[in-house]
Amino acid sequence: QPFAWSPDGKQLLTLVVRVDETTQIALIVVPDGGMRILKSLEWRYPIKMSLSPDGRYVAYDAPVRQDSSDRDIFILAVDGRQEIPLVQHSAIDYGPVWTPDGKGILFVSDRRGNAGLWAIPVAEGKPAGTPELLRSDIGNVLPLRFSRDGSYYYGVRTGAEDVYVADLNPETAKLTSAPTRLTERLVGSNLAGAWSPDGRRFAYVSRRGPLLEGPGAMAVVIRSLDTGQERDFVSTLGFDRRRPVVRWFPDSQSLLITASDNQGRWLLHRMDTQTGATMRVSLGLGRPGFVFQPPVLSPDGRTVYYLRQNEPANGEPGPTQSLMTNDIATGQEQEIFRNRPATPGLLVPALSGDGKQLAFVTNEENPALVVMPAGGGTPREVFRAQGDAGQVMRNGLAWTHDDRFIVFVRQWPDDRSGARGTTFAPGQLWRISPDGGQPERLLSKEMDGLSFSFPNVAPDGRRLAFTAGRSANSEIWMMQNFLPAANTKK
Repeated sequence: QPFAWSPDGKQLLTLVVRVDETTQIALIVVPDGGMRILKSLEWRYPIKMSLSPDGRYVAYDAPVRQDSSDRDIFILAVDGRQEIPLVQHSAIDYGPVWTPDGKGILFVSDRRGNAGLWAIPVAEGKPAGTPELLRSDIGNVLPLRFSRDGSYYYGVRTGAEDVYVADLNPETAKLTSAPTRLTERLVGSNLAGAWSPDGRRFAYVSRRGPLLEGPGAMAVVIRSLDTGQERDFVSTLGFDRRRPVVRWFPDSQSLLITASDNQGRWLLHRMDTQTGATMRVSLGLGRPGFVFQPPVLSPDGRTVYYLRQNEPANGEPGPTQSLMTNDIATGQEQEIFRNRPATPGLLVPALSGDGKQLAFVTNEENPALVVMPAGGGTPREVFRAQGDAGQVMRNGLAWTHDDRFIVFVRQWPDDRSGARGTTFAPGQLWRISPDGGQPERLLSKEMDGLSFSFPNVAPDGRRLAFTAGRSANSEIWMMQNFLPAANTKK
């Protein structure tokens, strides 16, 4: 991943990610492609690296330890003779960018709660003063660089998601109330909820801090439905920022979560909802060939269903995909279905309440909703949009409490974008019988242009939870004339 050109335009400051997921800071010579390794960071991943205007020093951020959510900033001499900690603090400090004169470094820190833009003076690759706050509450940003005229450019991540709840008729599976937010805490940062089997608690994931991923970027929140009280558990594990997994075990006392360890391997963990302690379960999802999709837990809590990608066999036109089961207690795996080469794969599995049927969305241009026996068999197509009808989206599936319906997300291509079929209008929640037939829309009107994901039906069938939000887009912003005046005193 290239980060910066050298001042003479002959080298590129680059992050090298090796096969074992370890990272290295390197300079690549242009145009012959020669590479010089400056430092190995093991399994720590810098968010930003930048070169000083004179090309002598590299500033970069990195986790304090491989399992830490805190980040510090360091300065590394290009000649390899010196490395100095520039910013050390019990906070997330990241995004170092050299000022145009090379006498300071700007960085982002959440040391006062919200992310702010800070500056620290630098001389000869060493700190020459203490950090100074320039802008408070700058938002979820990714610093880029200064331009030649002294303008500071940075990216801003936009978009927000929240968990909503609506009343549901348990007989007809139709909504009987308007959806409302589950919580008013940290509005815009909450997603992927699930009801506990005993119906007394609700678990969801909440984004925390200025970073989108990595240790500490997400918290698991357990909400009491009796009192409304919430408990936050911030883990050093790394959650998938798009599809974080929260599955309850039958005892309603623990969760199955999928998260990466400090070596970037996706693993299954069991989390105690009283203490927040996590323990790795047998299945490791990070091995070669795994297609990361939210795994499914059987009703008895003993079996995990997941999807695995297989390399093409001799003479086959492409890879195949296997639906696997894994016994948590013994680690024994079994393949219950394999698709043919060059045929659509299967995504976002959902298991019926009785544990007998699996629903999927096919991975193709016009996805279909399919159902197959949980013990193995041939998938059968339940619904596929025809013509300009709204497509089935890969945003999650849910069975109703009595397994009579499947709730899914449907979206129509957005003609206004000028890229029909590649961008979509806000999504809608629909339901359909697993035996097929005509689907029915659950919400009678749009929710202010929000898109839907992660539907989840309460055990008694009387409530539906889902995540709704706007697309997580990015913008580029610029600031000018904000740096402190140079100190001219002698």
